[in-house]
Amino acid sequence: MVSRRTAEWRLGRSDRVRVLIEDPDAQWFHDFERYRCSGVEVAVCTGPDAAAPDCPHLKGRRCELWEAADAVVFALPRDEPTGRLVLKTGRRDHPGKPIVFDLTAEAQPGARTEDVIDGRVAAVREALRRLS
Repeated sequence: MVSRRTAEWRLGRSDRVRVLIEDPDAQWFHDFERYRCSGVEVAVCTGPDAAAPDCPHLKGRRCELWEAADAVVFALPRDEPTGRLVLKTGRRDHPGKPIVFDLTAEAQPGARTEDVIDGRVAAVREALRRLS
């Protein structure tokens, strides 16, 4: 599990909307500026994996990233037990929190990184729309 937050989110100094992106593919971690230009602070978590099974949801604890997020873009595999458990626990612990399912990667196999990032930015915008 790898997680990263924009500096403003990490320091708690921003009044922007905070969006957590749960996605095992960290190829776009460097591109936080595109999200900030859209008016949001972003946190990213790659979810639990065998190398780092420290996901608080898998240990029955609340996740500080889910706690602080105004919305979640969920792209962990829902056909795997850990992805389903993270989603189930997140919904249980945060009822009513907007969750947007990001199917960009599945919808565009072999897509260029730029296209996938654009799809994720669109998913964040959808999460913001749902907050209004």
